[in-house]
Amino acid sequence: MVHYTHFRNYLVQNTNFNVNNKFKDIDQYLFIKDKTQPSNFNDRFCDVFNTEENLTTKILEDKAKDLNDQYYFNFPIEEIVSKLSEVKWLYIDLVESFCTENALSFYQGLRICNLITLFFDQFISRLTTSAFKAYNDFMLEQEKVIESLGSPLIRLSINSALVPLFGHINNTRAEKIITSITQEVGELQLDNIFVDLTGLKSLNKDASLFISNLTETLKIMGTKIVISGVHPDIAKSAMYMGLNGSTESKSSLHLAISQGRIFS
Repeated sequence: MVHYTHFRNYLVQNTNFNVNNKFKDIDQYLFIKDKTQPSNFNDRFCDVFNTEENLTTKILEDKAKDLNDQYYFNFPIEEIVSKLSEVKWLYIDLVESFCTENALSFYQGLRICNLITLFFDQFISRLTTSAFKAYNDFMLEQEKVIESLGSPLIRLSINSALVPLFGHINNTRAEKIITSITQEVGELQLDNIFVDLTGLKSLNKDASLFISNLTETLKIMGTKIVISGVHPDIAKSAMYMGLNGSTESKSSLHLAISQGRIFS
């Protein structure tokens, strides 16, 4: 039977000998939530083996979850995963010498290696899940902000205005924007509208249909439309989505306005 507390003590002795060694690097990526607690990841990992009971898969999963809940991070997740993988192998490399010094069999050493791998797999899995959730929550908040802003019509002159589009366009947002813009164009009696696509995340089917409906609606109202911010990727997507080239377009807003003679 493997005495895990012996392995824990062996890890502490062989990973804490130098405050600048590679085991300490991980502390640059993971930050403890409770500032009153020590932040040393190595000490916390070593304590996983501070037990006389048999370390089952369930126990290792629970320990990985508990440790994961204690940390937060603000680095790109791929950097943290890469660093954790490096640290995992540093621990595994110590198993051979531990087994030799304690006359443990190959299978006992393999058992320890499997436990280390299982722990890090669980820890990394929970970390990436947390990162994905945090990213999704952030994007949802951003979308809420963008939706609340709508797409304001910016007056450029007596008879001209700019409509900057940004973020992602879905059906609900498209209807709100078209209703708002057509109402303002009618009230202000605008002759020229510049629709700028520079801030669009992508030109998907919903966005393409929205642009087509907006331009056609404004044309029916007698308003001249110029689309700007048409970079190569947007142009390719427009052709793929079936948008025709009947509406005047420019590569940049500056070019569209400078050639549009909006103050005439």
